[in-house]
This record gives sequence, structure tokens and C-alpha cells, in this order.
Amino acid sequence: MDVTSPLDSLQLELNTILVLLERPIVQQQMLDLLLLTVGSWFLALLVHRWGIRYLDKIRGRYHQTHPIRFQQIYSFFVLLDLLTFAIVALLLLQLNIALFERSGLPAGLLRSTRPLFWAVLGYDLFLSLLYVRYDEALIRPYHYRVLLPVFVWVLGGLVIGNFINIDLLAQVPVADLLGNQLLLGQLVLAAVIIYIFGTAAYLIQQAVQRVMSQRGEDSATVTSVLIVSRYAVLGIGLLVLASSLGVNTATLAFIGGGLSIGIGFGLQQIIANFISGILLLFEQSLRPGDVIDINGKIGRVEKLNIRSTTVLTNDNIEIIVPNERFLTTEVMSYTRNNQLVRVALPFGVSYSSDVAQVRDVALSAARQHTLVRESPPPQVQFIAFGDSSLDFRLLVWMDQPMQIPRFRSDLYYLLWDAFVAHHIEIPFPQRDLHLRTGWPAAMQE
Repeated sequence: MDVTSPLDSLQLELNTILVLLERPIVQQQMLDLLLLTVGSWFLALLVHRWGIRYLDKIRGRYHQTHPIRFQQIYSFFVLLDLLTFAIVALLLLQLNIALFERSGLPAGLLRSTRPLFWAVLGYDLFLSLLYVRYDEALIRPYHYRVLLPVFVWVLGGLVIGNFINIDLLAQVPVADLLGNQLLLGQLVLAAVIIYIFGTAAYLIQQAVQRVMSQRGEDSATVTSVLIVSRYAVLGIGLLVLASSLGVNTATLAFIGGGLSIGIGFGLQQIIANFISGILLLFEQSLRPGDVIDINGKIGRVEKLNIRSTTVLTNDNIEIIVPNERFLTTEVMSYTRNNQLVRVALPFGVSYSSDVAQVRDVALSAARQHTLVRESPPPQVQFIAFGDSSLDFRLLVWMDQPMQIPRFRSDLYYLLWDAFVAHHIEIPFPQRDLHLRTGWPAAMQE
């Protein structure tokens, strides 16, 4: 047969595999592999459940009184739990190979799968050592986000390589991308690049966060550095991805021109918010954890993203604010420098009141609140002679800006109770109407 393309060669190999699968001896070996895999998994599951029950049973007896002994038992069960499947599968596989050879039957398929189970054993052994050496909560994210995907990629490559020529498979055309023929190998490589740079962004984020936290850096600074580093790594990954797919610079320039036109017509706000987010991250004029006043509502900045910022109010309502707004309008921040803020409470009393007594009573009432700071001390300022009252302002300091609405209400309650107890009148506007000219005539009518 004249092979004219990688697709034809791959088709020839697939036909050969189908012919082999029709042979009874191959079907018998595949059935044995399925049974030993299921049996090993079931036995490993029983060992896992038994180990959990046993550890729960002895935890109360050993964990407090003999912590070292308990840790040794725990490490043993971690090793047993992770290694049971691979060890049992290898033993059953070797037993099946010996039975086939004793019966004079070929066991080539069984022998070809032996490296796969050895790879599983090595992977499980490496994992068990990590779980024994380090805390489980620390290893688990790396296990499922880094180690497991890498192992699946390697194991999948070994399995496919046992049946099909990987070089021929990589040359199979899949689609056209911007005038370039996209091959299956390029598609797989693109997926690998996406995974590598996504994982690299995660690992760099974890490392930077751990280092900066150990150095005692501010949480807002840590968040800003993490966001910038993550987007930088992902941006480099996109460039590498485009290169791996065969996208040339002329095509990228064409795409950039199209994006420029799109930005000019309808993406101004998106780009403005994006650039504003970058400026906020570098300037740190607004940071996660800051307490700000937004639309007359006090809220805490929860997330500072590239495009928008999430603010959580006292009503447990999240407000999504475009980043551009923080650069183009005034923003009242209660925690830009520190948590200490001054709260002003205006009030008025009757003209018949003793102003010295009013000052002392107001200060005494304010000091009853647990959030009022002694330093700086509370003050009472005489503001003005009003139309119906003597106007004062109580100034107090506190360090929990999110509690300002409740704090203000509590102080007004305390002031009211104190004024009532000391017979201090809080007046309300009154008007006296004097009718002179024309009133006697009106009464005669």
C-alpha cells in the first residue's frame, strides 16, 4: 500500500490494531487487565476505609498523650493507602504473566503494560513521601493542580505510544487557523502550554504570597503584587501559545489593528477600566481591606481586580464598581492611612440650658461607649447660636470604620438618655404669629 500522508499511515496502524483486537488471546489479556485493575482498586478502597476507621478509633487515645506514636501510625497508613493499588496490581500482573507463560500462551500485551503500573507505583511512592513529610493541607493543592495532571499526561502518552506511532498522530491535520494548517500535535502542544503557564502563574502566586507574608508585608501590597505577577505570566503564555500555533507577526499586527478599531468604536470603557485597574494596583491608592464611602454607603473593598472592584457594604450587598470611577471621581477612604477616624454628631439644646453642663453631660455620655477612644479625647464644640437652639458638635474617635452607622446611632441614644436624666431640653423650631393691622376689621366682619 502506497502511504501518501500521515493520515493514511495512521489509518493503516488503526486497522492493524483492530485486527489484533479480534484475536481471542488479545481479548483474554485485555479482560485480565481489566479484572486485575478493578480488583486492585477495590482492595485499595477497602484498605483506605479500614485505615480511616482505625485512625479515628485511636485518635483520641494517642493524639494527645502519645503524639509521636500517633504520627508514626498515621504515616504508615498514608504509605499503605497510597501504595496498595500499584503493589497489588503489579503482583496480580506478574501472576497473570506467569500463568500465560506456563500455559504456553503469548503475554505480550500484559508485558507491555508492566511499565505503566511501575510508573503508577513510583508516582504513589513520591506522593506518599510528600504527605508523610509535609502537612496534608499544604500538599493537597499541589497534588491535584500540579502533580496529578502531569502524571496523567505522562501516563496517557505511554498508553497511546504502546499502540500508535505518536509522531504520525501528531501530523494529523485538524483545522485551519488564520491561513495555517493546525495539526493535532500543535493542538496538544497548545494545551500543554496553557497548562504550564496556568500552573506557573499559580505556583508563582503561592510563592510570592508565602514570601511576602513571612516578611510581614501589608495584605493589600501582597494582593497587588499577586495580581500583576499572575497577569504577566499569563500574558507571556499567550505569546508563546500564539507562536506554537504558527501565528506570524503579520497576523498578530492585523489582529492588533482590528482590536484598535474595536477599541475606538466600542471598547473605550473596558480599556479605561483595565488601565485604571493597573494604576490602582501600582499606586495603591485603593487597596483590599480599605473602608470607603460609595454612593453614601460605607463598605469594605473586598476584591481589586483589573477591570472592576468589589465593595461589600454593611447590608452584605456587593457593589461592583468600574475601576475608572476611582480615578475620575472623589473617593472618601476611612482607612487610607490608618483605621482611626473621627465621627461628628451635631445636636442642639435650648437657650435656657447651661452650656458647661451640656458639654460635661455630652462628654460623659460619649465615654460610656466602648468604641470611643480616649486618645485623642472626645470634644464638644460650640458651633453657633441657632434660630431655636444652641448648636453643638460632639467629636469622638474610633477605629472600626465599618461600624460608623451603628456607632453614631448608639451615641445619639446615649445623648438622649443623658439629656433626659439632666433635664436638658432639645428644642424644635417654633414660630409666633402676630396679626396687627387689619385683624380688628376682620373680626368685625
